[in-house]
Amino acid sequence: MALGLGLAIGPVIGSFAYSLMNYVNTFYFFTAYVGIIGMTCVSLIPARINQSSKKDEGPNPFNDEVGYLQILSNRRALGSILICVFGMGCSLVADPVLSVRLINMGMTEGNTGFAFGVLGGSQALGAPIAGWLGGKIPIKYVQLIGSCIMILALYMMGPSLFFNGLPDKIWIIFVGLFLMGFSVAFVFALVALEIIDSKGGEIRDRWATKFEEEGLDERQVKRKVKKQWKVASPILADRAAALNEMSFAFGSLIGPIVGGKLTDVSGYRHMTDYCCIAAIIAMFANFCFVILPDFFIKKRKDIDIKDEDEAE
Repeated sequence: MALGLGLAIGPVIGSFAYSLMNYVNTFYFFTAYVGIIGMTCVSLIPARINQSSKKDEGPNPFNDEVGYLQILSNRRALGSILICVFGMGCSLVADPVLSVRLINMGMTEGNTGFAFGVLGGSQALGAPIAGWLGGKIPIKYVQLIGSCIMILALYMMGPSLFFNGLPDKIWIIFVGLFLMGFSVAFVFALVALEIIDSKGGEIRDRWATKFEEEGLDERQVKRKVKKQWKVASPILADRAAALNEMSFAFGSLIGPIVGGKLTDVSGYRHMTDYCCIAAIIAMFANFCFVILPDFFIKKRKDIDIKDEDEAE
């Protein structure tokens, strides 16, 4: 949500500053702005933060078991990361050319920042909704919903030339940008939680099977799994967060490059149509790779760590 708010406010402030001062002075302004905010934040951070009360206990014994390659070997985790990379890329395909497109349609330079503000603002609105929805249904379905919204967003961001084409109106592009922000929130906000849930469940299942083969009863299995999970879960959470940010950054790298190149070759409206087709393919691929196999795979009941904690 904080990321979306930053993406919403930044372009609007930038457009306003550019309208009052020239291009170079706008960057001087933001340099001072970031410096002041940074120093203020540092001064407000409590001194106790990042100071451990425990002695260094050495490397985590489960470091290799929850390594990056091991996480990526999990089907659900990999699918979640890939759809996030694709979603972030689609959300930024228009970045290099959107301002030019809007100016050619009659919008002034100083107002083009509002388009990017709509994208970031809807992402900020969509993030808490995605979080709430993720507590009601599996995260893989939340991301699937986001993929479907993304298809509609790309269709309107052109506006599309498919099916005799939509009217070439600025307000249609803005609706598309609003929907794109929502879709990004749905595919990005819960990636780390999906990695922890999917890989964590796989690890606990493997431990439980091992302990059962050793002849332990159900209660003993739960206790041992719980004990090991307390040690392994922090490092899994750290790496899940890192992969979450990596997927965001990688998509942000690819999107503008692809969008700019496609626009040079075929034009802006064709570019968004090609991305719309790619989004349809990605949505079906995600469904077949992540969701469909779960209907045929029989799973054992996961050990409820929360209930075990409450029991003690």
